[in-house]
Amino acid sequence: MAVAGPCYALGGTGKSRPAADDSVDPASDYRYMELRRVRYFVAVAEELHFRRAAQRLHLAQPALSQQVRKLELELGVELLHRNKRSVALTTAGMAFLPEARRLLRQADEAARTAQGVREGVRGNLRVGHLPDCLPSMLLRVFARFASANPGVNISPETVPMRRAVEDVRAGRIDVAVVGLPAPVGEFEVTSLGAEGTVAAIADRHPLSGRESFPLERLEHERLVLLPRCQIFWGCTPASAVRPPGDTR
Repeated sequence: MAVAGPCYALGGTGKSRPAADDSVDPASDYRYMELRRVRYFVAVAEELHFRRAAQRLHLAQPALSQQVRKLELELGVELLHRNKRSVALTTAGMAFLPEARRLLRQADEAARTAQGVREGVRGNLRVGHLPDCLPSMLLRVFARFASANPGVNISPETVPMRRAVEDVRAGRIDVAVVGLPAPVGEFEVTSLGAEGTVAAIADRHPLSGRESFPLERLEHERLVLLPRCQIFWGCTPASAVRPPGDTR
């Protein structure tokens, strides 16, 4: 049986506890939640199918179902609606999924950091960017940074627009790539360039065929948009935000 990624137990009260295994009471304290079960839940949540998730994880389907159920018992909430034909996320499951992904990223980052010390890595630069939107110039910036700082590992991760700056403020990431305007008052901001906005218009529309037009021309049009947290608005500059005094 193969397990995707490292397995850790979280939390602690200073009291000894037996090593976690399948014989542990499933109603145990959620502070001892096992990361392998979180990984299993994320796989099922992404596939919305226990058989496909089991194949992805190289597990037997009954074992996967049992482990996800134990996670639900540990948390005290139902994460998935199940029936013979389908699997769907509950409201609690939808809320838990992004945090579960974040938890797994942080666990993987912790493991890489510890292993990096052995391999001579001196630090880790955590860079947040918008989902499905990594400006091409940032890849060149990464390459130059890696060449100048061979002992620093770069860890990109996706963050919603509205949370990116707050994550820098809270120290969860070191740099956020965002579109301006944004609440960046106390931070140092470096402009990376400008991201234009493209409108896909039907051939029969009066604006069809024009190379450009003012955004105001769409004021009275019915539009289909990506969620606001996933796009740069207008031709706003893509900027890197970092805490004051951070010279990386």
